[in-house]
Amino acid sequence: MIKFLLVLIFIPYLATGQNLNGFWKGKITQDTGGYAPDYNLEVNIVQKKNYLSGETKAYLGKIVIERLGFYGYIKKDSVYLFESEQALIENVQPPEYKPCVKNFVLTYKKDVNGNEILFGRWDGIGLKNNTKMDNNLIDSLGFILDDPECIPGLVYLSKNDALKIETNQPTQVITFTDTLKGTHINKFKEIVVYNQIVVVSISDYEEVDGDRVSVFMNREVVEKNIGVRRVPYIFTLALNPNYITNELSILADNLGKIPPNTSLIVIKDGDFEHKVYISSDLKNTAAIYLKYKKP
Repeated sequence: MIKFLLVLIFIPYLATGQNLNGFWKGKITQDTGGYAPDYNLEVNIVQKKNYLSGETKAYLGKIVIERLGFYGYIKKDSVYLFESEQALIENVQPPEYKPCVKNFVLTYKKDVNGNEILFGRWDGIGLKNNTKMDNNLIDSLGFILDDPECIPGLVYLSKNDALKIETNQPTQVITFTDTLKGTHINKFKEIVVYNQIVVVSISDYEEVDGDRVSVFMNREVVEKNIGVRRVPYIFTLALNPNYITNELSILADNLGKIPPNTSLIVIKDGDFEHKVYISSDLKNTAAIYLKYKKP
């Protein structure tokens, strides 16, 4: 499934007659497999009777990744807000990810201190740029669907940011080139880890033939020209806790007697172990991506 970022359609539940005018801020989450576990979210609503307009902003850290206009209306105990690509004000999302049109179902309440809160769950559908599609892939609003489902999650907002609801998950996006030291990066696997410090071991899973490798973490060398043998070479790695994804790269320093350069990488994450079998040569470097999620 293609991973999606935030292009929003809201469908919240609120009390009839409630004044929605103003600034709402909080966070939106994605279940396992989403691009990021949490995003900070702002919603500015202008209400004229039962009709609504305004804009939303989604953030990773302090970087706006989506800023979109919307229109909507209130009907009975629900409020409907709609956004589309035509309402896009600002879009700085990474180019390899496609946007997602989202539906929010929210509940309005006041806490014991009188703070106004919107909370609930969302799901959504993918939006495709190519308009040459079968009509059964176009929804009732005219949106063209790419994937039937986005990875859903939760949303929490408070009016005027009264509750200071913010994500405590990593929020920085780090983008690497497709090459390292003149070799092409082959993306072998993405792993979710729950510890900032992990223990890594490297050993040869085929015939020991003199393979040697260097290890890079986020493109910085951490172990240089180590021998890949039957007995594992063990070291620890500290993940950058602010990065959504950390890159572990294994660069072949030679091919040994029998190409290619082969290794078994074992990543110990607390009580969990992840095994990845990789191969590299003088033109291709293996990369493993560690997606850090705070427990």
